Amino acid sequence: MFSDIFFTRGRHLLPCRNNIVLKALRLFKTLVAQSMAEQRADLFSELPHIIVLLLLLLVLLFVATKFKYVHCSQLPQWCNVYCNIAGHSRVAIITGEGDDAGMGNGDTLERILNQNSIGTLVTRLKTNEISSGNLEDYELVVFTQSKNISLRSALAIRDYLNKGGSLLWEGDALSQTTFTEDDQAYLLAENRSSPGEYEAYVKLLNYSQGFGVLGQMVGIRYVASLNTVNFTGVTPRILSVKDNLITGGIKNFELETPVPFAQVVEDPKAVTKVMIMNVTKKEYAFILEKKLVGRVVYTAIPVEYLDSKTLLLNLFEYMVTC
Repeated sequence: MFSDIFFTRGRHLLPCRNNIVLKALRLFKTLVAQSMAEQRADLFSELPHIIVLLLLLLVLLFVATKFKYVHCSQLPQWCNVYCNIAGHSRVAIITGEGDDAGMGNGDTLERILNQNSIGTLVTRLKTNEISSGNLEDYELVVFTQSKNISLRSALAIRDYLNKGGSLLWEGDALSQTTFTEDDQAYLLAENRSSPGEYEAYVKLLNYSQGFGVLGQMVGIRYVASLNTVNFTGVTPRILSVKDNLITGGIKNFELETPVPFAQVVEDPKAVTKVMIMNVTKKEYAFILEKKLVGRVVYTAIPVEYLDSKTLLLNLFEYMVTC
């Protein structure tokens, strides 16, 4: 009897328990469906805000890439996206005229870039063609074989850098700032609308040393022009292999042929020393970098003089985006 009652009750209880479980499952399923529906509704309501946020992030990334805070190669496929929007980069190689134009070789530099930089548009300009307007067309300007520069041209370069342009600066380029008749005529005209403008620029010129107004802006002062032919054991040495300029397997190397170079003094608080030269137990700056709005890289030896195409191309890939 006891066993019959037990099992009878068991037979009655088992379906009852199953009904409770099924009801709980249905209730849980209904709640999950309602929750998912509410989440979808919330997602659709927030979708415009998400799209706006993504667009703002894209614009921020574009601006950061344009002004060299981020290089496009740091993000997968970003170079393709950025370059398709921004177009091919333009580079100006600026040289002076005459036999006393200074260190460097604009023709050699142009040839190497045209042979190796696919898509980058390279233009040649003379120092007397510089103006604030025409420099803005270029992502990077390179000064080589351009020792002499007028005050007005130097100020145009300064304006270009303040607006986000980048500069590759070689050897003794821009080391002699002159005050031409055009400078005088321009400043006298400016003085009519802004009294004191002429005197201010003349004072600036007189107090500028080495690389003049640009040297003061960047933190590099030109001292003298030297030549490795007068020294023995000239060895460029990398200070930081982690620097973005030093990639592609560049190593310390010997200079096999004599080359001229500029002796400069840098402000360690203003610039980063990337490479140096050990010259007869004395240390000279070789490659210096400064981050303004864009980038400034100074090389004491014009890179086209070196038997290191890797170093030259690294410089341009670092400073030019597309």
